[in-house]
Amino acid sequence: TTEDQVQLRQFRTAELISYSNQSNITVGVSNLMPTSGVDNWRTEIQKAINNWNSITGCRIRMIYTTSANPDIQITVDNTLQGHTVAKASWPKTGGKPGPTIWVNLKYAKERELTSSEKEHHMTHELGHCLGLRHSYPEIPEGVKIPGTPDVDQNSVMYSGIIKKSWAGFSPYDLIAIRFLYPAELPKVTDISGLQRPNVGEYAYYKAVLDYMPNEVTLKASEITYNWTVTG
Repeated sequence: TTEDQVQLRQFRTAELISYSNQSNITVGVSNLMPTSGVDNWRTEIQKAINNWNSITGCRIRMIYTTSANPDIQITVDNTLQGHTVAKASWPKTGGKPGPTIWVNLKYAKERELTSSEKEHHMTHELGHCLGLRHSYPEIPEGVKIPGTPDVDQNSVMYSGIIKKSWAGFSPYDLIAIRFLYPAELPKVTDISGLQRPNVGEYAYYKAVLDYMPNEVTLKASEITYNWTVTG
């Protein structure tokens, strides 16, 4: 994330984390990360994980691990350009979170980050791994998240975060993550239509949901099924 970027809307990536992977995301730290001093981010990483895990009504749960091959690996890349403190990868096809977060330890030579600033940065980057992004209108692959405003400078995903300390999620952050990864699957509140047709008849039924599922692309919170009885 760089100082000269400006977020205009809250967006998500096209790929999201599958239902089966949402509640057991492992997060590990590369041995390239120092274990002491200003370049050690481990405490702030755990705090960032706790921040996401604390959101009620959301299925996302992350686990800090020292095992090899975690779902998200936090490592070091001191070649990041400009004022970039860290960057993260998006979720991949197959329902896994973005696999890597890179931290630029050389940024500390420009200005040492406080612990609270590190926590804010890491919470932000983990958000990218979950599929939250800060796209611009001209980037077509960004998918608008319903219920979020055109501008939310209090969002943890706001891109101008270099000097921001951790101050919690905005109300629209909570709307966004709960929309993408609700704690419960959609519930059918009503079923209607011609469900028992005669042979040769065209039939349908409509199921109305109490909210939209995150892994199905819908224009409204209902699904209509159509079929013909042939025998």
